[in-house]
Amino acid sequence: MLTVLYIILSVIGVVILTMLIYALFGVMRIDIDTDNAYGQFYFGPLVKGKVFWREDWPVPYAQINVPFYHREFDLLELAASSESKPTKGKPRNEKKTKSGSNKKGINPFKRLSFKRIVSILKSFKVNTFTWRLDTDDYVLNAQLFPLFYVASTQGLDVGVNFIGENKIKVDVQNTGFNLLYHFFKPLKS
Repeated sequence: MLTVLYIILSVIGVVILTMLIYALFGVMRIDIDTDNAYGQFYFGPLVKGKVFWREDWPVPYAQINVPFYHREFDLLELAASSESKPTKGKPRNEKKTKSGSNKKGINPFKRLSFKRIVSILKSFKVNTFTWRLDTDDYVLNAQLFPLFYVASTQGLDVGVNFIGENKIKVDVQNTGFNLLYHFFKPLKS
C-alpha cells in the first residue's frame, strides 16, 4: 500500500515539475495585426488565445484553445456579466493594526518602476514590427516623414504615408524565466 502511495506521489510530482518547466521555458508569443483585426497569444504549442473582430458584427470576440478545451465568447457580454454580479455575503470587517491603518499585504507591483518596466519590455525578442501611419493631416505627415525615414534607415519597418493607410503589426516572444529574471534582477542606479 505504501509503495502505491509513493508511485502516485512520484507521478504527481513529475507532472507538476513538467508543468513548471513548461511554464518557465515554454516560448510565449504575442502577435498583433491591426490590418487583419486580430491579436493572438501563444504559449508553446499547447495554449492559444485570440481576440478578433468578425466582419458581420462589430463586437470583439475572444477564443481560447488548450488541449481538450475550446471556447469562443463575446468580450463585451463577458464584461457586462462580470460587472453586474452582486457580491455575496456581508462585507468583511478589516482588522486594524496598532497604528490604526488597515492590514494589507506587500504590494507586488510596488517594485514596478519605470526602469523595471523598460527592462521587462527589452527582454522581449521582436520578430516583426511594422508601422504605417497617416494622420490625415498633410502638414503633420510631412513633419513626421523625416523622423520615420531616419528610423527606417536604422532597420525599422516604419513609414508615414499620405494614402490613409494605418496599420501596426507586432510579433514578439519571450519565456517565463526571462520575464521573472528581468522582474526581480537588481537595477542599476
